[in-house]
This record gives sequence, C-alpha cells and structure tokens, in this order.
Amino acid sequence: MTARHASVFAAVFLAFSAAVSAQDALTVVDSTGKVLGPVLDTTDVTYYFAEVAMKAGKQIFIVSLNRTDIRFGPLPLFYESTDCSGIAYFGTCNPLLTGCSTIGPGNPGHSLFVRAPDALRASVSVRSQFQSGFCDTFTPFTLSGLPATSVVNLESTFTAPFHLRPSSDVIDVLE
Repeated sequence: MTARHASVFAAVFLAFSAAVSAQDALTVVDSTGKVLGPVLDTTDVTYYFAEVAMKAGKQIFIVSLNRTDIRFGPLPLFYESTDCSGIAYFGTCNPLLTGCSTIGPGNPGHSLFVRAPDALRASVSVRSQFQSGFCDTFTPFTLSGLPATSVVNLESTFTAPFHLRPSSDVIDVLE
C-alpha cells in the first residue's frame, strides 16, 4: 500500500467512523420517554421516516417511523381469508439479518409479526395479502408459506408523538 493509498484509506475510515458515531448519537423515544431504539438511517426524506433498530425477545427488527406514524412492512403477510384475517404467513424471509419479521396489522394499529416458533412451511391457498397498510384480495393461488405470529402491538407499547433524544456525545452549540 502506498502512502497515498494509506491516506485515502485513513480519510475514508475517519469519515465512516464519524458517520457511525453521529447515527449512534440519536435515539428515538416516545412521548412518555420510553426508548424505542437507536436511529439507523434517516434517508427517507420523502415522508420523513427514520429507520430504528428494535428488539422483541431474541428477534431484532427494524421499524420505520416519523413523529406520529409507524410504517407497515417491509415484508407482506399472506392470508387464506379474503380480508387479511386469521393466520398470517410469510412468503419469503428478509435475506438480511432480521430474518422473518415485519410490521403488520394490529388491533389497533401496528404489530410486529415474526416467524411462529418451530414453524414449518405449509401449502397455503392465498386469498389476500397485507402490505404497505392495505389488504388486497386475489384469485386464490398456492404459496409455500411460513406461519407468522404477532408478538407485540406497537401502539399499545409506545405512545406517539415520537422524537429524537441525543446521547451525551452530542454537543449543545448554545453552551
């Protein structure tokens, strides 16, 4: 490695470290001060959503939210009913480390769905799909699905509005 390559590498490493530190410096909390998790990304500027890392038991998942709304997804849930009720199924799992998890319909609002414990794939006659906050009906088709289960209702656990809380590493420019 030449001195020039070493300098470029050092500059890139320092920039990356600063970016990671800046993201680690922000945590999302609800209106009662309850921590949801650290901010992973804020690049969805269209709807001003932040990606937040959360955990439910052993399941790590990522939720997109803004001050007042939690976004559904990212994976669709499939149902044998025509109204997105009954047993939910995953068609595929996220290839990322989060595996089988998605935010789906709760009663009320949004619930975290994960792969049902010890669930095996089953042949499912799909008649509806819940994705992006909507239930769509289909002419039945067969899917090799993994049963999903709701493990936590996010609206029952956290109270909007949500806001950012800086860590002690964030400098107050007014002091």
